[in-house]
Amino acid sequence: MSGYRLETKTVTLGYAPENSNCYSVVPPIGLSTTFQQDDPSTHQGYLYTRQSNPSRTQLEKGIALIEDSKFALCYSSGTSAISAVVQLLSSGDHIVSDSIIFGGTYRYFDKITSRVNITTTYIDATDSSNVEKALKENPNTKLVYLESPSNPLTTVCDIAKIAEIVKNHKGVILAVDNTYLTPYFQKPLGLGANVVVYSLTKYMNGHDDVCMGAVCCNDQDMYLKLKYLQN
Repeated sequence: MSGYRLETKTVTLGYAPENSNCYSVVPPIGLSTTFQQDDPSTHQGYLYTRQSNPSRTQLEKGIALIEDSKFALCYSSGTSAISAVVQLLSSGDHIVSDSIIFGGTYRYFDKITSRVNITTTYIDATDSSNVEKALKENPNTKLVYLESPSNPLTTVCDIAKIAEIVKNHKGVILAVDNTYLTPYFQKPLGLGANVVVYSLTKYMNGHDDVCMGAVCCNDQDMYLKLKYLQN
């Protein structure tokens, strides 16, 4: 469905009735925690629901479809999605973050990651030159984190320009929280970001009956690492 507009993609999110074993038009919700195996070392794609399950697989395929990304992973909240990205880092690594970010993200960086010796420098990323300066001052930086537009002040960063800056620093991941605009209005991966995070609770779902997060990326190695962490 790569040639279709977003409105068309969202009708089915890539689901087809033949994908289920009962040809239901609406994707069925699987409640099983475990799945039948052919033998102790062989299964048909699903083993234990925390690792993967048909319902989450369908949702992740749908998120990747509308994001135009190769991979997507879903989490129990936006903060869980952010923490998964941070867990790609190691003790001693450094984060450069925009100073205007969601309060929960700030608390996670400031109160949690700091306990495992992952430090954070906060800058005004609306001025892209501040990103370059922070990267030069902190050579152990492994993650540049943006939220654009930010919650709640809706400040905006030049993602494409910052992506060009980050590319000149080997091994640094550019992550963008795209919760406010959703894939309908902005696709950070297309602007050069390495990974996109979402609180699906908010605009993507309508902020009424679901708490959920997502991570999208195009790099297979990053996806496999995130998938391991998700499990």
